[in-house]
Amino acid sequence: LVLDNCEHLLDAVAELATQIVADAPGARLLVTSQEPLHIAEEHVSRLSALAVPPSTDAGAVLGYGAVQLFVARVNAVDSSFAVNSDNVDDVVEVCRRLDGIALAIELAAARVSLLGVRGVRQRLDQRLELLAAGSRTALPRHQTLRAALEWSYGLLTAAEQTVFDRLGVFVGTFSLAAARGGAAEV
Repeated sequence: LVLDNCEHLLDAVAELATQIVADAPGARLLVTSQEPLHIAEEHVSRLSALAVPPSTDAGAVLGYGAVQLFVARVNAVDSSFAVNSDNVDDVVEVCRRLDGIALAIELAAARVSLLGVRGVRQRLDQRLELLAAGSRTALPRHQTLRAALEWSYGLLTAAEQTVFDRLGVFVGTFSLAAARGGAAEV
């Protein structure tokens, strides 16, 4: 049984999962959430961003998850698309600038048929506007990067939103001490 995006229903899902496991010991559940359920027999697997290639060697980039996803999603609308010496720099840069985040890569790849890979790369500074128009059948929060961020932000408490807002000044990596200092600002 797969229960997806459960972070906003943790208590109810934890109760349901506990009951299912008690009543059907052979049942297996896959629960996706930004937080663990904290129930007996739970095994947590944290997923990180997809790997992004360190170089733009056209032969090697296809071994990285971010590029594989990008190519697969572009191929879904243009089966002739392939990474080659003309576009490899742009493909890798798109994946890098999107930090290997699967949803962002999917949304960017959906724009390639309209803008080309170079056009997508050039418009990444406008990423919340560029990364729109996801699948019409997807949940609204999965259709655009902005909607996903707004939905996730809305799940935070007021105090968590304040900390999140304060940490928004950081770009790239930062130390725990810097995060604590930024979060504690008055």
